[in-house]
This record gives sequence, C-alpha cells and structure tokens, in this order.
Amino acid sequence: MSKYVYSRLANSQVYTGWMAGGQDLPQVAHEVFIEGGAHVANKNLITPQGVMTVVTDEQAEFLKQNPVFKVHADQGYVTIEDVQGDVEKVAADLNGNDPSKPLTPEDVNDGLPEVDGEKPTVTDNSGKPSKKK
Repeated sequence: MSKYVYSRLANSQVYTGWMAGGQDLPQVAHEVFIEGGAHVANKNLITPQGVMTVVTDEQAEFLKQNPVFKVHADQGYVTIEDVQGDVEKVAADLNGNDPSKPLTPEDVNDGLPEVDGEKPTVTDNSGKPSKKK
C-alpha cells in the first residue's frame, strides 16, 4: 500500500540511511527521494504551496526513523499521510516559512531597516511599490 509525503520545502530532499562499509567507509544502505518545489515557480509559472511524493510502506517506515526527516517533520515542513488528499489543503497545515524559499518583495520590505526615519520599499518591474498581502 502507498503512503503520501507532503512537503512545503523549496528543495527536493534525499533522505539517506548508512551502513558500515569496508575500510571504515560508510555505504548507502537506503535512500528515499522526496520532491521539493513549494514556493518555486514551475515551467508553467505556477507556484505550488506544497508538493506530494508517493512512497511505499517500507520507505515511509524508513523516513519515520531517519533523523533528518524527523527534524523536518518536527519543524512542520513535511508529513506522512495514509490517504491521498488535496495537496494545497494538506500543505496549508504545514510550516510555510522554509528559509530556502525564494524571497518575495514583501519579505524584502519587512527586513529593510529605516533610513533617515523612512522605510524604503522594494518596487516591482512597473516601478510601483509592491503590495502587501
């Protein structure tokens, strides 16, 4: 049976399990690829709020034990579900503050310090200040 991993990470992830190899060199024992791309425009210029990757039951069990996946899950960036749902709805419950996502004009405006008592603003290509959401 399949499981569904939902992610709000901007970058794809490969979660890796290691085993001892010859001459004290670790070898890859298991890898699971989880699709990224949340908050990143795709080839159709659509910016998804989340993405889904289908995994097997064995891969899901591995992910639940993987320390990096646990950190991502604890921080609310990824989750494993038993049933397939609408990606946007499931992603809405996840943490959307991935520090690796592309900056928006609003992100930049929020981080700008005041200069001479005024806060500068970022403009879009039209020369008009970006609008707050």
